[in-house]
Amino acid sequence: MIRYLLVALMLATTALPAAAQSGRGNRAPQSAQQQRQATVRNASEQIITEIYSSSTNDNEWGENRLGERQLARNATHRINYGRTADCTFDFKVIYEDSAVEEHRGVDICRNSTVVFDGSTAERQRGRRGNRSGNSGGEQRSVELTNGFERTIYAAYMANEDSPGDTTTALEWSEDLFGNEMLAPHESLSMNYTGSCVVRLRIVFDNYAAEERSGINICDEQKITVRPGWTTEEEFEANPTQERGANDIGRNSFRLVNRSGEEILIIHANREGIQGDGPDRLGSATLPDGETFTVRVGAIRSDRCLYTVTIVYSSSRPNEARESVNLCETEELVIQDGWDTASAATPRGARAAGGEQPPAAAQSTRNSFRMINRTGEEILIVYANRDGAGRGPDRLGSNTLPNGRNFTVRVGPINPAQCLYTVTIVYAGSRVDERRSGINLCSTEELVIDDNWTTAPMRNQGSIRNGGTLPIVELYVHAPNTPRGDDRLSNGALAIGGIINVPPTDGRCQYHVVGIFRDGREAVATADLCTGEGVTLQ
Repeated sequence: MIRYLLVALMLATTALPAAAQSGRGNRAPQSAQQQRQATVRNASEQIITEIYSSSTNDNEWGENRLGERQLARNATHRINYGRTADCTFDFKVIYEDSAVEEHRGVDICRNSTVVFDGSTAERQRGRRGNRSGNSGGEQRSVELTNGFERTIYAAYMANEDSPGDTTTALEWSEDLFGNEMLAPHESLSMNYTGSCVVRLRIVFDNYAAEERSGINICDEQKITVRPGWTTEEEFEANPTQERGANDIGRNSFRLVNRSGEEILIIHANREGIQGDGPDRLGSATLPDGETFTVRVGAIRSDRCLYTVTIVYSSSRPNEARESVNLCETEELVIQDGWDTASAATPRGARAAGGEQPPAAAQSTRNSFRMINRTGEEILIVYANRDGAGRGPDRLGSNTLPNGRNFTVRVGPINPAQCLYTVTIVYAGSRVDERRSGINLCSTEELVIDDNWTTAPMRNQGSIRNGGTLPIVELYVHAPNTPRGDDRLSNGALAIGGIINVPPTDGRCQYHVVGIFRDGREAVATADLCTGEGVTLQ
């Protein structure tokens, strides 16, 4: 997140060439900032090979937001800007025939979807050059490994026709890392267009820089930089390193998102290393309910403790936990209280003595079907628990044409938090539509038509906690039959929470018994075939 500011300071203090200097505008105070994102849609007849976007207040386009990917016809690509107070951004795309199309002054706070159809494309370059290196020569991919104990923030290359010549001015490339950083003992691929023999310059997170001339990247596509690499007589580009006695054999851990929010950025850095380190998600995001393998480099038994920081797409504050032992932890679950709970205590068990309300039971479903009958193409679908913010685009890179259906994954549906808000963004000029209070515990299919925001919805089997304490046991059974199993399964129904127990076997009349945390029972007889439901209090 702070990389742009740090790189700008490094460029000023280390006198890097002007071609590498790319400043950002002044940021607003943190209290005024929110996570911003935009979706670029390719509605042209060509493939888009590059996308650039930056705040209208900036003088530079910044990095290619597509990286090494391409954007096919009718496909979309999401851009995450991080936390910023800016709403107005400029966009530029480059097509496969080198034509350029721009949209300036787009207010992404009002409409976060930017459509390029090629109608104003021109065969010219915009206000920014080729990021991958110097003009001329072939493009080559080089893998750089950081053998230092410090994070490398930037890397530059320059053609060297005469290695060691200090009298000829060098034409340095722009930062080959783009918006990435290179943590200790990790590797990163970068592209350079130029000659085979180059000078390599790296800049560390403490603003120090080192250079080595005469590196032949045509012979060596993997380069390891490490203490002494600039002074050794024979430069060994990729030295063989035997596995150390302290290497435990893993370089990653699994991170499971059960926070109810989309995760935008993951930092995971060894304790004692300055700064947050790189964003381990890269250009991806992690929706609620999904899992991501976080690579952190070789994990050593003498350096087990890491700090993990989570940045959400919504306005939810960042969360961090120190001293996560990655020698013992292969899976980290991000949920409420993950940053303070004991790592050795499994969550979800019923609390002893009623001191804390137990976690709510989980549904066996994590999705619902959506059918588009609006006559319009749907571009974006938001579906998140009521009051939890907009959340991620559940369609991802897809769109939903008229007449088609789509399985919308929202993560495990909690019976104590059944109500969701669904927002639809159309590809055309039709105004966005939104409905709150959709009960996904009882709704498995949602038809989007002209009156979907106001039409009555069935709500069979709805049981609401209208009391002042959580319900810790719930029994629903037909008359003259045993209570059966606790429907909460060692969970709890929070105050105001709703759980759905749809009727079965053609029965409608049921006895409903709820036991509150203080031991008091509430009993009701309910017709679960109606949409009225029952409230226990």
